[in-house]
Amino acid sequence: MKNFILNKKGLSLVEMLVVVGILAFIMSVVARSVSQSRKKSQIKQARILIGVIEQAMEEFSLDCGYYPETLEDLVLAPPDCEEWGPQAYLKNAKIPKDPWDQDFQYEYDEDSGNYAIISFGADRRPGGSGKFNKDISSLD
Repeated sequence: MKNFILNKKGLSLVEMLVVVGILAFIMSVVARSVSQSRKKSQIKQARILIGVIEQAMEEFSLDCGYYPETLEDLVLAPPDCEEWGPQAYLKNAKIPKDPWDQDFQYEYDEDSGNYAIISFGADRRPGGSGKFNKDISSLD
């Protein structure tokens, strides 16, 4: 038993480098997976927030008889709607920001009565391409 303990050798530099390399590879795979999951969850969150705003717009429309001209009309009563409220249509009387901390864009066509709520996505610019940079719209 004494000979075994005395003859015990430590790890060589090459063995340590191999272990460190394997750990670095595993960490890079895990980090990439977490990053992809986070980006997917941001897209889902943007869609959910658009749905919340759409629901508030429908409630506004039922009370006022028309869709709001701006998203501000969902938190502050417009002068031409007597049936507004009594509380703001959005929680905490605040228009939410998209997951990238940008304002949602709102486009309303009075003639057709159609509207779109848009988040520009991860690139924060109109248009965009690819899975994470393209615009997210209520029309999708």
